This record gives sequence, structure tokens and C-alpha cells, in this order.
Amino acid sequence: METVKDLKLKEIERCKQAKDLENIERETPLVPYLIAHDVSYDLIVGKKYSEEVKRYNALSETEKVEFDKKVDSEIDELLFYLKGRAELLYINNKKFKKDLNKENTCRESLKMFMAHWGQSYMKYVK
Repeated sequence: METVKDLKLKEIERCKQAKDLENIERETPLVPYLIAHDVSYDLIVGKKYSEEVKRYNALSETEKVEFDKKVDSEIDELLFYLKGRAELLYINNKKFKKDLNKENTCRESLKMFMAHWGQSYMKYVK
């Protein structure tokens, strides 16, 4: 029997595979990649590695390069998940699609959804 974590990890992989879809960009003024990058950066750098960032200047050059690679990799993973999830929902969920087509609040709505999904993602992927 699959656990909740197993199901969540499968969903994460499915969403990452959808990262190359571009329905939102074609049909709205939004660029989901940029919004996902903003949210990913906030969650990874601002929350997960906040203590390490404070000590960044004390690291050696080699340690800085390794830290930067690790952080960039994690940001990319989360970014691809968020973008893919948004694209899949946009295709399959009428209310989500309607929210992203509102003139004044579409960017804020997508950022709010992505922040929520990102926090959930952080619980399952360490």
C-alpha cells in the first residue's frame, strides 16, 4: 500500500515532467517560470538555508561554489515542479484557469498558489 509520501512524490515527478508546457504563457500575460523562480528562491534561500546564507561570507571559495551549486540545483527542482503543477492545473481546472485570466490579480493569485505548493513540496522533499 502506498503511503501519502509515496503519492506526493509521484505527483511531484508528474508535475516536473509537465514543466515544458506553455499554455499559461500563450493565453495570459503571465510568465510562470519567473514567478516560480521568485517563489523557489524565497523558499530555498530565504527559509531552508537562511542560517547558511548568514555565514556565506565566512566560507572559503570552494565552499561557496559547492553551496551555490547545491542551492541552484534545489531552486531548479522546485521551480520545475511549480511551473509544471501550474500548467497541469491550468489545463485541467476551470476555476484555476479563470483565476489566472483575471486582469488585476492573476500574478498575485499564481504566486500565492505557488507559495502554497512550494511549502507542501518542502515537507516531502528534503
